[in-house]
Amino acid sequence: MKNLNGYMQILGSLLRSKGLSVLFLILFYILPQQVVAVEDSVTISSSLTYDLRDPGGTVDGTLLTVVSNSSDSPIPIRTITITLPTTSPSKILVRRSSKYLETKLKPITSGTEVTIDLNNEIARKNDPILIQTTYEFSSKDDPQDTMITLPTNFGGTSISSAEILIPEPTELHLLSPYSDRSSRTDYTKYFIEEPRWNIYLLTGESIPYKFILTHELTNPDSISKSFHISLPPSDRSQLLSITQITPLPDSSNEDSEGNLDLMYTLQPSSTVSVSILGNITKKIISEPLLSNPFLNPLYSIETGYWSITDPNIEDLPTITNWGESTQGERSRFIDSVNSKVTESLDISRSTELTYRLGGDVLLKGNTEATPQDYVDLTLSLLRENKVPSRQVIGYTLDIMDDKTPGTTHTWVEYWDPLTGWMQLDTYEAELYGNNKSNDFVLSRINLMYRGLDPTYPQFNSYTIKELSLTPLNQPFSPIDSIGLSAYTQEASIFDTNSSFTIEILNNGSTIVRSANILIDGVLKETLPDLIILPGQTFTHSIPISTKAPEDLDIQVNTVSDRGTTLQDFVSVTPQISFPWWWGHMINIINLILFVGMIFLIQLFSEKIYGRLTRK
Repeated sequence: MKNLNGYMQILGSLLRSKGLSVLFLILFYILPQQVVAVEDSVTISSSLTYDLRDPGGTVDGTLLTVVSNSSDSPIPIRTITITLPTTSPSKILVRRSSKYLETKLKPITSGTEVTIDLNNEIARKNDPILIQTTYEFSSKDDPQDTMITLPTNFGGTSISSAEILIPEPTELHLLSPYSDRSSRTDYTKYFIEEPRWNIYLLTGESIPYKFILTHELTNPDSISKSFHISLPPSDRSQLLSITQITPLPDSSNEDSEGNLDLMYTLQPSSTVSVSILGNITKKIISEPLLSNPFLNPLYSIETGYWSITDPNIEDLPTITNWGESTQGERSRFIDSVNSKVTESLDISRSTELTYRLGGDVLLKGNTEATPQDYVDLTLSLLRENKVPSRQVIGYTLDIMDDKTPGTTHTWVEYWDPLTGWMQLDTYEAELYGNNKSNDFVLSRINLMYRGLDPTYPQFNSYTIKELSLTPLNQPFSPIDSIGLSAYTQEASIFDTNSSFTIEILNNGSTIVRSANILIDGVLKETLPDLIILPGQTFTHSIPISTKAPEDLDIQVNTVSDRGTTLQDFVSVTPQISFPWWWGHMINIINLILFVGMIFLIQLFSEKIYGRLTRK
């Protein structure tokens, strides 16, 4: 106990020492503050280059790392650590100017950790340390892959920019909403500022995507109401396949341009959440254009849905016949439309507009023009000059102002006799100062069209919250599959005709468009205008004679929207019913016949017996 008291007295005297207090201050306050200051003043950022010009499929990656010091004091840097986002990099070289640096590699779950020995290199203000890391990795895990993923997450290092070098000519297309492209003699360079996600390069002539559309329908009224959701048809530039619709619509139809219209009837004060899953395959159009598939008389009739009340807006070059005009005349006319719309709808305008756009919406005041405003005015000018045109809502993959990895957008397509449907996006042209409609062949996915159909002049507008689109790494094939069942309606024995019912279940991911029904090998009925959605059952009744054979062999041939023919077979037995008294009547008849037979036998026996006794 005395020893303990002695130790405590010595410790107390030391703590009262001024020299020791200064030492504690330095160790536990000043030095930690200096460490924090050093950490705050040193920043690490990188720029990235991916070179895909190797014909063997190897990607050359170059990471230029910048170690900066914002403080006035020089700071020695011993090591830095970066993470290459690939588990199998090769030919890793790290250098500072012409000097190669020593590294230590450590495989981790999501990549390879690289620790770079800088040997206390001094980082000074306005004199950063530049480190170049080069490496190689395979561009595809599988030769059949349709997508190359170029990672941008280098272990927390901030990537200020990324460049991608792609050989020319190429079938690779960049999936990025804000990329800038410049061409060289042997390659195309894409430049992306501050990439926030992986960069995807899509390859091949058919590029698949998966889409999910969720739309909430609400009927707040006290009566039942119908709601419509539209989906576009497959065309020359894209194939659309629906895999699931939940819940199935009450009815489905097709408008004049082939858009699939799903109709839902909602009860009063009810809500239905509709989910549509499917796939879209974008195609590179290489075949020559044959003819206009949209020779719709509605295109030559202005219905008034888009109308112009300002006569000063119509001073455009005159085209008397769009289909017979020259390519130069059409090009000059489209340029004039683009200029007129851009001039009238200055995004930052403050003048009042006096024409009506999009139905009953009067665009005026200081409100900033929207893509829909540009679409409506563009359509008005095209339609009044009898130019076949339509509004498109879709998913854009190239430069957009909101910097999201794909965003819903709306633009105009017009029909050109030589090239087919052409994009005309005056909103984006003004936003970026030039028309990029032809720069990105696969930069847009059309989700729906709006034409002049008087039945469905409007459609639902989808937002980024309702629609998601994901590129697929492997091509997919739509599935054609049907299930068939049949049963007969019970008929009375006195009826001359009966019927049987067939049920065609669509088990695939394509839409059944037509069907033929054969009975015992003979064509009985043709159903040319069907729409059987995936997961939907089509029910149809066919009359037959009650004198038909005991078993009927039924064959159904269906054709999907991609032209695939399927067959299925089923057998049914006609069901004949009898009235309640039928059995009693048969028993009475049998009894009468039995008694009559006994009587005849007795009579016959008596006659024979009489003849025998007379002899």
